[in-house]
Amino acid sequence: MTTVRVAVPVLQGTKKFVFDKGRPWTVIEHSLLASIAQGAQSFLNLQQGSNLPRRVLVEAIVRLMRVGWVELLDVGSNMNFQTTPSGTAAATLRELPSPLTRHKQRRSFVIDQISGTVFRRRQLPFHHEYHIQDLEKRDANIIRISRPEKENAGDATSLLHVLFEEDEQFVAFDGGGERLMERWALVVVRDGIVDGLPSHASEELTTTILEAARSYKPKSHGQVPQTVTARFQVKPPRLDEVPCRFMNSELVIGGTEHKSVLIDAIKKARHRIIIHSTFISEERFKDVLSNLRIALDRGAMIDILWGQETDSSGKNPSRQAALNIRKQMTGSNIDRLRIHTSSTHSHSKILISDQGRANEFVCYIGSCNWLSSDFQSFEVSATIKNSNLVADVFSKLAEMCRSPNGHFSRLSEEYMKLAATVAKNRFEQSGSSRIALVYGPMHKDLILRARDEVQTEAFICSHRMSPASGPLVLSAMVAAASKQDRLVKIFYGRTSGGLSSEDAAALVRDDMGTGVNVQPIFDPRLHAKVLAWDNDNLVISSQNWLSADPPTDKPLSEIGLFINSKNIASHFKERFQMSLRS
Repeated sequence: MTTVRVAVPVLQGTKKFVFDKGRPWTVIEHSLLASIAQGAQSFLNLQQGSNLPRRVLVEAIVRLMRVGWVELLDVGSNMNFQTTPSGTAAATLRELPSPLTRHKQRRSFVIDQISGTVFRRRQLPFHHEYHIQDLEKRDANIIRISRPEKENAGDATSLLHVLFEEDEQFVAFDGGGERLMERWALVVVRDGIVDGLPSHASEELTTTILEAARSYKPKSHGQVPQTVTARFQVKPPRLDEVPCRFMNSELVIGGTEHKSVLIDAIKKARHRIIIHSTFISEERFKDVLSNLRIALDRGAMIDILWGQETDSSGKNPSRQAALNIRKQMTGSNIDRLRIHTSSTHSHSKILISDQGRANEFVCYIGSCNWLSSDFQSFEVSATIKNSNLVADVFSKLAEMCRSPNGHFSRLSEEYMKLAATVAKNRFEQSGSSRIALVYGPMHKDLILRARDEVQTEAFICSHRMSPASGPLVLSAMVAAASKQDRLVKIFYGRTSGGLSSEDAAALVRDDMGTGVNVQPIFDPRLHAKVLAWDNDNLVISSQNWLSADPPTDKPLSEIGLFINSKNIASHFKERFQMSLRS
């Protein structure tokens, strides 16, 4: 039997969490308590009146009995359920008293630096550097996987998912974030089989460990410790399509509609508004300030985020605008208007607001820079009301707001809590549409998917066109157009990246012979970023399809939505053509 110990680079952290434990009351349980409060009833009567499955009804009654609100009444040969005095009083309340209890507890975790997977400490025990060195000196059949240069600190969603049970809900971190410490996990490989890894360990980690074990060579006298470099490329995130209802009217198309959506979202909000705009303009911010002040007076917390990068000369207009706006802000409740002065390094455009009730949010994702646009360009965004997707957007915002060293900022904590709260409201979705959050390399995957799936027409709309667009997008569209009876239409608003107007014109002429129709659009100004194919597939994003791909080390630099819904692509293309004629 051949046994090799593989030292895997990990990060070890310990945080003190504040969390609520227990399961909130459901509408079913509240309705059941109200029904019993009206008069004692048998189990059969309750089942017939509620039309609930037997198991669900039993679980609900047991919970109500455990807190002392319902008791069993023996009436001759019949057994009826009736409310206790405290149960009768609870039944009259708009919301049942919370059964949750608050806890504070330190929890340790380990993050493997190969794939970023989070483990509980006991799932993947760690060792200090001196222990690994000692094993190497004793020739203990050990080989290291080299620690990657870029720290892979996992993601917020995984951290909460692994560390919390089903009946626990994250509230906050208690105290500052401790530094993540570099440690090693020892994994044993026996005869080519990895032993002892937790079941949720990634395929990338397992494959890398096996490669390292195969690279091990029995140590000769005086040989230096053995180390291998992890060569396995982490798999890109998978498109997670959520079934739901989506109507064509939930597309926001054109500058005027975007302006109306922004003002309406601010006017309806009572609790939370989050605006992520790649760029911030002082002038545009002043245009909405009066409405923001009204929202503040209603008690809303408002976050203004931006993602512009600092240029080569060290200037960042959006950061300067944010600083200037903060200096100018005065008045009551202004502490709830938080204008952040650090970039998220994301080109995404996101608007989230509640609709008058806490923890019920609507989200808009698309091409519009909400706080720098004059709303004169052709834009497109999509409305998200699905709680699964909204929770995922909060999780991505939490990641975008982490500090450069991977620690969770206070803002990240808040968004993690909102993600967890909204996620608790999830229910089985229904509807014939499917929607997925798109980010990072998913954009490239969708270009290839459109190439392979298109039956009639592929359509691309991009604000910018640069030389970087050639290798993937145009070649994929040429391949799509080469199929019989396939049309490909590409529209762009301006050139960039050193591509001159003459070069673009030459590119258009070259592509005419391939069946790809490339056309510049100058009126209206084109700022929308869209990929569509056939009638039912539409991708709306912040990603300029005809420009460079999102960097692999910044997957959240571009965010969009994939929508599969009946005639959604046809509807958008009709609106686009109407804008050209107006």
